[in-house]
Amino acid sequence: MNVSSVSSGTSSTVSSSSNSSDIEQLQKKIENLQKEIQKENQSNDTAEIKKKKVESLQQQIELLELQIQRKKTEAQKQTEAQKAQTSSTGSADSTVNATSSSSKESNTNNTVDFQA
Repeated sequence: MNVSSVSSGTSSTVSSSSNSSDIEQLQKKIENLQKEIQKENQSNDTAEIKKKKVESLQQQIELLELQIQRKKTEAQKQTEAQKAQTSSTGSADSTVNATSSSSKESNTNNTVDFQA
């Protein structure tokens, strides 16, 4: 008796590429915010207004960087889970095969002889 396992590699791949795309979008947002900071530094606003606007933009950048870090961590955990699933699936298959073999052996050894 052989038991095969089916993994969900496709959904993991889709999730991984989606994560990568999300990271790219977040990085583009950071670039745009950095350009806004440069524009603000060159603006004719008062020093106090410039300072407040730049601080706000920098806070937004920090939040985006945290989101990127979180997405990277999620992707890493997902990769580790896939590796663990792959290795545990392989050992589960061998366990099923070993159990199947030993039950066949025990079935052949259980012979009962009846005499009338």
